Amino acid sequence: MIFLLVLISLQPSMKVVERRGDVMVLRVTVPEDGNRTVGGLVAYSHHIPTIRIINSDPELACEKGNMVELGSPAKLRDYCVLPFSVRGGKDINSVDLEIDAVSVGGGSSSYAFEPLYRSLIVNYEPSQTTTPGVYLIITPDGFLDGIELLANWKRKKGWDVRVATLSETGSDASSIRNYISNLYETVDLEYVLLVGDAGDAPTPVPAFTNILNCPVTDHPYSTISGDDFLPDIIVGRLPVSNEGELATVVAKLLKYDMSPYMDDTLWYRRALMVGANYPDYITTALPTKRCVRDRLLAYGFQTVDTVFYPPVNDGVEMITTSVNLGVLFVNYRAGRASTFAWNKPKFCVDGIYGLSNDWKLPLVVSLVCYTGSFDAPECFGEAWLRAGTPYQPKGGIAFIGPGSASTSTRWNNCLDYGIYWAILEEDIPTVGQVLIRGKMELLCNFPLEQFGSSGVEKYFNDYNLLGDPEMTVWRDVPKRMLATHPDTLPVGSSLLTVGVENVSHEPVENALVSAFKEGELRTYGFTSGDGICMLNVEPRTSGSLYLTVTKRRMLPYLDSISVELNDVYVGYSSHTIGGDGIMTSGETTSVNVSLKNYGSQTATDVSAVLGADEYITVIDSMFEFGSIGAGEEKEGTYSFAVSPGCRNGHAVQFRIRSSSGSYVWNSGFMDSVSSSVFSLDTVAVAGDGIIDPGEEEDIHITIRNSGSSGAYDINGILRNLTSTASVTDSAYYFGELMPESTSTGFFSVRIYSDVAVGKRVPFNLFLTTADGFMDTVFFCITAGEPDTTAPLGPDAYGYYAYDDADVDFDARPTYNWVEIDTGFGGGGTCLPLRDDEVKTVSLPFTFRFYGEEYTQISVCANGFLSMGVDICNDMYNWHIPSSMGPPSLVAPFWDDFDPTSSDSSGDVFYFYDESGHRFIVEWSRVQHILGFIHEIPSELLTFEAVLMHPGYYPTPTGDGEIIFQYHTVKNDDSWHNYATVGIEDHNHQCGVEYTFANSYPPEASPMRDGRAIKFTTQPPDTFLGTGERYEGMPTLLISPNPTFGALVIKLKGIDAELSNARLVVYDLAGRYVCEIPVKLPNTRIFWDGTDTTDRKLSQGLYFLKLSCGNVDITRKFVILR
Repeated sequence: MIFLLVLISLQPSMKVVERRGDVMVLRVTVPEDGNRTVGGLVAYSHHIPTIRIINSDPELACEKGNMVELGSPAKLRDYCVLPFSVRGGKDINSVDLEIDAVSVGGGSSSYAFEPLYRSLIVNYEPSQTTTPGVYLIITPDGFLDGIELLANWKRKKGWDVRVATLSETGSDASSIRNYISNLYETVDLEYVLLVGDAGDAPTPVPAFTNILNCPVTDHPYSTISGDDFLPDIIVGRLPVSNEGELATVVAKLLKYDMSPYMDDTLWYRRALMVGANYPDYITTALPTKRCVRDRLLAYGFQTVDTVFYPPVNDGVEMITTSVNLGVLFVNYRAGRASTFAWNKPKFCVDGIYGLSNDWKLPLVVSLVCYTGSFDAPECFGEAWLRAGTPYQPKGGIAFIGPGSASTSTRWNNCLDYGIYWAILEEDIPTVGQVLIRGKMELLCNFPLEQFGSSGVEKYFNDYNLLGDPEMTVWRDVPKRMLATHPDTLPVGSSLLTVGVENVSHEPVENALVSAFKEGELRTYGFTSGDGICMLNVEPRTSGSLYLTVTKRRMLPYLDSISVELNDVYVGYSSHTIGGDGIMTSGETTSVNVSLKNYGSQTATDVSAVLGADEYITVIDSMFEFGSIGAGEEKEGTYSFAVSPGCRNGHAVQFRIRSSSGSYVWNSGFMDSVSSSVFSLDTVAVAGDGIIDPGEEEDIHITIRNSGSSGAYDINGILRNLTSTASVTDSAYYFGELMPESTSTGFFSVRIYSDVAVGKRVPFNLFLTTADGFMDTVFFCITAGEPDTTAPLGPDAYGYYAYDDADVDFDARPTYNWVEIDTGFGGGGTCLPLRDDEVKTVSLPFTFRFYGEEYTQISVCANGFLSMGVDICNDMYNWHIPSSMGPPSLVAPFWDDFDPTSSDSSGDVFYFYDESGHRFIVEWSRVQHILGFIHEIPSELLTFEAVLMHPGYYPTPTGDGEIIFQYHTVKNDDSWHNYATVGIEDHNHQCGVEYTFANSYPPEASPMRDGRAIKFTTQPPDTFLGTGERYEGMPTLLISPNPTFGALVIKLKGIDAELSNARLVVYDLAGRYVCEIPVKLPNTRIFWDGTDTTDRKLSQGLYFLKLSCGNVDITRKFVILR
């Protein structure tokens, strides 16, 4: 299956225009300069895809023949990543790349990497089968006893823990890596914990040395599959040199992960930012710390202490006071440090050992050179973990830092933002995952600098984790869970039912329930929507069975169940499905069940009732087994029917209630259902492959049965999901489809003439079979072929970008420069900004932007402004959207500028054009700066941002329009990603990126003098997506529709006193997806497009149901990916 990494989706020069099963068509806008290239990454499963140009123009075939160059494939655990580039050519504006790979079916993904895939892969469809795999501990032989407590805790959480000593693995780095590699090839290895210091220990656990100017690194232990720098497993190290240090670190980890300190919960809402603009040429460290501080405060932290140089030179007292009070995070940024200390504000190893913060142990992130040099006698990072004793802990719980002296400011800033974005916005659960996600942010934001000793590859090696990689990262006060379960279980097979709820007695969904008995069993499952988890357990001896329930942001529930040997106990032993041995949806079959008497005495008059879930109808539910002697087994037969709606791979939990006289026992077993699964293989448009607005064309839809059983008498009905098109020939008989076979149906559709070019028109093919099985496949057809004369967008909120080249659209702006610089005849007010300075200006009207209302803006010298009051002054420009930069970003030309430079002849001005009802900010003749330590003054640039009064320039959403105008521009900062042009919301989650890294989407025209760009929620046509008209009271309005993820939901006519209003999302089959909180009297709701487990919904048709009093309203909406 082909996937797009998020970094490719953010490349503005690339856009998915078609998806056909295992085939994706990617449109790439190529540079006019034939010496330059644009590149990207495609993620896919296992098989290397073919990439070829499919544009139909024969005159350019020779020119195109060598335009595409493929790089070396890399692997990110379950998915391969293929770099590719497209070279510019004469008279070629864009090319379409057809990317084809062989599907490998629906294999399960890594449990540890699944949160990363969810974050990084645009069209990732979460696996329903991810479960904990293998957690490997590598330790010197002398530490074996000391690590056992931690190993046992991991087992109780559900991990298959393997402990290997250096005498087994070998004692050099290459031998250890080979051991890891061999294990990776044979089991589901996910985490590796190295126990021991790399240098300062009697028996060191070595690291790799001198890789890309990194003196010490553990990263190569994670890069097992493929010759690349992307990790396949998650690695951490406990850098201890003796048993005493190991006991301290293990005690800290167990307390933090199992039962974190709750006597004073305020420490979960406190953090400490330490930083220095040091040496003097470092100017972005302190602004980065302030931005991270502001995000923590916005998330809900009550206090974020700051210790900054200047003015603080010696930070010991202030840092000690803050840490001792209790902070969840300690974060440091500067330009220089040493192996044993932060230089400014000064805080060294001795200061760590002088702390007294007890069990309030912070995660320490030190984004500055040297502080993670764990091959030194005792580096700064190691001291945070080693400090304290098992009974009087101090210091930190984990440390992230580099081992070299050659990290760079812009990379460190990006990594800093990425780490806290992972924790706060994406809720990445473990510290090892957080570090990888932070590193992947570098891939997103440095597309032109991937490899070598100064690129992304270096930073993957340089930054290491000192700590347990699977350790939970708390981000707020953990909530308590309650669980109900039996106190005792008999020896033998039992069905263990566990109910999980919160302190308000509401069910907790998707909690991991693990049952573990030393040397006998390890089993686990997840709670359903009603908070119930059923586990089939079979303890063989009496003793304690440990029950552990874990859930993100909740305290683990820990208990033990006494396993007792009974005189009489009858439970499940084995089963076989009748007929071909497979349960198939829609069939009636039988199951032979063997019961065993695990007791020491005969059970008489045994009968057993079989039950199952909602997809199974048991026809003969009772069977009389008679007497079963001690240790004896007997078999009984039950018949049942499987619902036609049961999906392929569904695990049926069968329940057995057996009895003998007054004895009653519960046991059970699971088995999976086989069914057909219809997936889209290809959609081919007849003729030239394009349906222009106003055109009717035949389409050929090929479906594949990717399930495990055949389908017969398949009928298909094609439906249009919006009012943008009609289906003129809608029915086709596909016949039968065996597993992995295909069949092609023929249909006709018309796209209406007033549909905008570039609009994605969604369709749904509804399929039924003779036995009642139903399935749907979803796809989109792009109206026409968008180019620079079409608008860009929309983003997930509904903003579009029109430029002056979009001549066929009424919303197109016309370049009409408004000079407000008083030195050139304008009437504006000078906003005297120094280098990298930000100042706040009041607006003369309220401006709505991404649903939020503002009366102030913050203007930065570096070519951007942000809505509201903000202090971000970043001279480095980044992707849109990304974790970096200010919230509510408006970026006409975000790059490094210095209005005070000796060559700069202008400044920044603002002006309210009262008659025109618009507010203008102009960067006038400001000095464009290239380079960093040795700054290179470049051109004087002039451009402006114009905010239009929403009351005079209305839009469908009430959001304001923004116009960028360019008097004199040159986009030539190749040192750092050229310029960023676009807008972004307050959550850094959606936006319109017009250009970044000199890359443009097909709809965007290159930057030049005289260019005008307008951002508006005014769509390019009049279609409302679903075509529904909202009449009557109350009403439910949703936009945009279709959406690329997020929805803005408007409720009208609802009594603010009515407390029972509910919004629920269902999928096409009517299955519950999630409930969206309604907090009246607020009737404008933003939903981010995720389900109850914070996973992005896959593309398709969904239903939003509003229940309010006696009124139910349902609206359909479409998600595109």
